[in-house]
Amino acid sequence: MKIAFAFVALLVSISLSAQNTIYSIKYEGLKRTKTDYLDNFLSIKIGDEIDSIAIQNDAQALNNLSILLTCSAKISPTGDVVFVCEEFFPISPTFSFGKIKELFQVRAGIGDWNIFGRAIECVGFYQYYQGHSFGLRFVQPFIKGTKWGFGLNFQNLVTLEPINIQDTRIDYIFRNQRYEVTGRYQFQIDNTIEFGGGYFSEMWRESRETTEENIYGPYKHFKEKINLRARYRLSKMKFGPAQQEGMLTDLYVDGFYRLNERSTNKKHSNPDPLLNQDKIFLQFYNDFLLFKRLGARHNFGSRIRVGASTNNAYPFSPFALDSFLNIRGVGNRVKRGTGMLVFNTDYRFLFAENRWGAGQLVAFMDIGQWRLPNYSWQNFFMPENRHAYYGVGIRLSYKPILNAIFRIDYAINVDDFNNRSFVFGVGQYF
Repeated sequence: MKIAFAFVALLVSISLSAQNTIYSIKYEGLKRTKTDYLDNFLSIKIGDEIDSIAIQNDAQALNNLSILLTCSAKISPTGDVVFVCEEFFPISPTFSFGKIKELFQVRAGIGDWNIFGRAIECVGFYQYYQGHSFGLRFVQPFIKGTKWGFGLNFQNLVTLEPINIQDTRIDYIFRNQRYEVTGRYQFQIDNTIEFGGGYFSEMWRESRETTEENIYGPYKHFKEKINLRARYRLSKMKFGPAQQEGMLTDLYVDGFYRLNERSTNKKHSNPDPLLNQDKIFLQFYNDFLLFKRLGARHNFGSRIRVGASTNNAYPFSPFALDSFLNIRGVGNRVKRGTGMLVFNTDYRFLFAENRWGAGQLVAFMDIGQWRLPNYSWQNFFMPENRHAYYGVGIRLSYKPILNAIFRIDYAINVDDFNNRSFVFGVGQYF
């Protein structure tokens, strides 16, 4: 009798144990993405004890991938864990535009964001922003199931840039060709390092629209250089279809070496201030983002962007003040500097949402400080180098396409209420 009772107790124990362990891991809703690729982002395994918190964390990890619109998890009584997924359209056009006063920017292209179902990206684009530009990017985040990946990038960018030489603003047409190769390694799902380098050729040609007489700068200037780059990205974000929460930091450190340069003067015989600058220089910048959700409709977001470079005497500095990049409403390529500190903050109210789209009302404020070339860091804090705007806006999104968010902002200068403008664009500002 005792032996029979012990045998029955053992069977009951085995049955209860089986109900508390993961019997299988499955996916629903996938059309293109490979299941073994998604397995790389899971912490749970078959045979593990069922942990609802770990399963929900894995669902969020999958939801953070750029190839999935949504992902949720369900657990069956038999121990089957099923991740219910909805993919973004894998092949889709890319389009963005913006308008500030009389200045217009448009970018159009097409990309495949999920080649072979493994989140391999290949994207090409054309851009007009006071000049015709184009580019092509290829990224393979993981090679054959390892934590290693690589990227290739080519860009031919043309913009109209202001350069301040001897306190005189000279407008130049700037053409920048770059060829870059990067490698990457993912320590954890939210912890990645990238490293690589590239070749750059840069040419400045004085614009016919220059309003001030150019008696200091060159008519044309050409430079070749190579660079080495290291990037560290730490993301603790929780992305949703319309809102997000968490923190992210993205740090870049670049070292540049000048190979060759030459200039052409037509209007004067003054020495070119762009020549004989530092042969080697460094620059870094970091983005820190913080988001907080309050309830189902309220979302607060902030971004702190800081950057500095060692080539302080070089007029064509790396950090542009631009409404499409950092301060909404300030204008197109207002100035360039060798140091910057920018604080952007948004309050986003979700007023409508369904399966296909969402709408948000936004209140924002952007503040930034710039250090101009040939000035010390004390100049950085001068009032004339501060730029502050506040305003309101609206966001309308179409969920099935990645980053398909139509954006309108109305910005007002804090120091001059008569300085105000609309800013149109595609995608969240940050």
